[in-house]
Amino acid sequence: MSVLYIQSSITLITDIQDFLVNNDAKFKEVWNTELKLYRPLVSLPSKSLFTIFESSNPNRVYIVTDSGVTLAGTEMRPIIETRLKKTWMTRQTFRGRGYVYECEDNGLLRICNVTVQGGYKGLLIDADTNFPSTKRLLKELADKFGLGNVPEPVDGESERARLYEIVYK
Repeated sequence: MSVLYIQSSITLITDIQDFLVNNDAKFKEVWNTELKLYRPLVSLPSKSLFTIFESSNPNRVYIVTDSGVTLAGTEMRPIIETRLKKTWMTRQTFRGRGYVYECEDNGLLRICNVTVQGGYKGLLIDADTNFPSTKRLLKELADKFGLGNVPEPVDGESERARLYEIVYK
């Protein structure tokens, strides 16, 4: 898995969609994601906390802290949010609206425009780079649109969730 975050024009997503379709990637589904960044209300050992909810993984919520990543079911979302209110305050909510494309080897490439408080912030690309054609397509996409180097892939959902820190840093 590789995650790229680019501060770009809001229309770049359309150009990337055209590129993906022209390279035989197939539209799979709409992808919505929400990242909530929290700050502590009291002195705590952990200085950062964020949660991630995704429409493509509707039964999961990721809770990311300095000490690691916890994966919970979405039925826990109301409980998590209620408990967080006692020691954490929502600082910002980032919302991503975009699309999932399936590459020729069944690897997924997700793209979305990220907004915070209604204003455009940038473009998020999340790719299953464990699949050769998806990795190749991501590299070609990065080269064509001048997105910089594709980061080294990470293994597992927990490490993927940690990479989302780039959105708010």
